[in-house]
Parts: sequence; C-alpha cells; structure tokens
Amino acid sequence: MDKKPKMIENINDDCQLIIINYLDYQSQYFLWASSKFFAPRLHSNVSYVLQRKSSHVLDYNYMFLEKNGSSSNQLQDAFLSTICSTVQHLELRSVTMNHLKHLMNHSFPCIRSLEYEWANVYESEYRQALQLLVDLFPSITSFKPFAPVNFERMEKWKFLEKLWSNKPKALDEGVSLHTFQDLEHLTVNMHFLRTASIVSVLNLPKLRTFSFSTLCPQTRALLPKILEQRPEDICKLSFSFINWTWFLESLLLLKNLRQLTLIDNILGSGQFQRLVSNLPVLEQVNIIGGQFLDCEMDLWDAVASCSSLKILSLSHILIEDDFYDSSRQFMCEALDNRSQPLLMHCYNTGEDELDLYMSRLRN
Repeated sequence: MDKKPKMIENINDDCQLIIINYLDYQSQYFLWASSKFFAPRLHSNVSYVLQRKSSHVLDYNYMFLEKNGSSSNQLQDAFLSTICSTVQHLELRSVTMNHLKHLMNHSFPCIRSLEYEWANVYESEYRQALQLLVDLFPSITSFKPFAPVNFERMEKWKFLEKLWSNKPKALDEGVSLHTFQDLEHLTVNMHFLRTASIVSVLNLPKLRTFSFSTLCPQTRALLPKILEQRPEDICKLSFSFINWTWFLESLLLLKNLRQLTLIDNILGSGQFQRLVSNLPVLEQVNIIGGQFLDCEMDLWDAVASCSSLKILSLSHILIEDDFYDSSRQFMCEALDNRSQPLLMHCYNTGEDELDLYMSRLRN
C-alpha cells in the first residue's frame, strides 16, 4: 500500500473546505467514509461540513455498505454520531425495519422534518415501523411518507404543521385529523378524500395549504364543499384532473389565494383567464402537464388580466409551433402595461417536488 501522504491531505484547511462544499451530498458522504482511513485531517473537515448541514439523506441503497454488500453498523454509527445532534430535516430512503431499529441507538433532538420510503417492509410491520418513527422523532412539524400510514400511531405528533399522505391506513370509521390542530399544510391523494376525512380537514383551524388529486368521481362533490367552507383560509392550492365546468365558480371564492398549481389539467382560455383575473392577490401560477392554451394570445391576455401575478411556471407541457405569435405583439402589450416584473419559468415550476409526489400518487 502506498503510505505517502495524499495530495488533498496536504492542502490547507480553507482549500479543503472549498473543495468539500463544492461536492454534492453523495460525494461528500463517500469522501467522509473513505478519508477516515487515509486522511484524518480531511475526514475531520468533511465531518465539520456535514455537522453544519441542517438537511441529510440516509439512502440505504449505497450508504453504510461494506465490500461484500452487507451493512456496516460501525460505519453507520460513526456517520449518525456525526450528524445526529444538528440535523433538522431527514430523508430515509430504502429503509427497513432493521435500519429503523438501529437508528434507535441515537438521539435526534433537532429533527423537525421527516421523509421516508420503505424497502422490504411488510404490511403487517407498518404500525410498528410508524411507532418507531414517532418514538425517534417526537417533535417533528413536517412528515412526508411514501408508504401507507396509520393516523392512530401519529397522534403523539402534537406539533405537526405539514402532512403529506398518499396511502393512509384508515381506521374503520375513516381517517380523522382532529388531533393535529396545528396542521397548516396538507397534501393527500384521491383515496384519502372520503366524507369522514373531509369533515376533519374542514375543522382544522390553521389550514392554509391544501393539495390533492381529484381523479375519482366520488371527490367531485368535495372540492366545492372544501372551497365554500374555507375560502378565506386557503392561500396555496394544488390539484389535478379538474373539470372546470364543475369547479370554476367554487375556485372564484378563493380571494386570498396566492399560489395555484394545476397538474394534468385541460385549460380553456376563457375559463383560465376568468379564474386568474378574479383572484386579487394571486402571485404564482404553476402549470404542470396537461393540455395548454390554444394560442399565445390567450396566455398573455390571462397575464394582462392578473396584475398581482409575479411568477408563471410551465413544466412538462408540449407546445406546438403554431402556438407562438411571431410578432411578439401580445407579449409586449401585456408586459408593457404591468406595474411589476413577471418571472417566467419553463421546465422548472419551483414545484418539482410536488410534481414528483403527485406522479407517485397516481402510480
């Protein structure tokens, strides 16, 4: 083995820190794991950087593995000891029951946001796994599972403000959210929206963001009910597969709506313009997938009718060549008459996380 000092180990600390901070998270982890054995000062500097990150990802597909592919508890404990006292947001990917049980050996006092995705967890283990998460992270305010959850186990999370739920393991009498009185942001899929669930949603006193899918026929009557009972509270709304003929009048009630995300919808120019022109504080519109407007003039007419709009984002939309106005007349007229700039994103709505999440809900 070459025992000569490695070049990077000879660089001063400031230069090492610049290099470390330039790397992506996965590369930082591998540098941390490998430098432990050949470059102690570099390892110390990588640990310094990792300890100051508020967000971490534990991906058990590649982390903590030995050469034979088995899990190294020693490596895992060393890494968790490095980050556990400072991490605030944690993502658990490809996590198993054994991984969760091993996490119990550590304390995470600052965790406030949690995401997880199971690997090889049987349905009979969901309750036990969720109970372990509740015990591990008692003070979280944000929870995003890519797996079924049981709300009965979650009642100890008294400070929960944000909740994403795609496959709730409902109790016989239906899912109730009455325990989560601090809940401000809720994202659910179409299977969540039952009558019993909606009653508890409508009674949440602090709810401000409600994102949902409306593919199933039984949800068609629920959207008007939600919007009519809580129109002044909702400032951010996302949904997919809406029938504008049914829901436009209800959407016009959202006078405090600031951000609207439309996923896989069919936009009619007259309906879309009427909607945005009647939402007085609307600041951001995200259009993800679906069928777009017929021509560029319709787009700029809608922009011109919404003076509060600051951000327009278009993502995953096929726009034909004949959509565009070569003279740029309508765009110039709409923008020249605005009192504030308009920021326009294409292929980056700023809602990429939501886009990915909604695609998972539909699969």
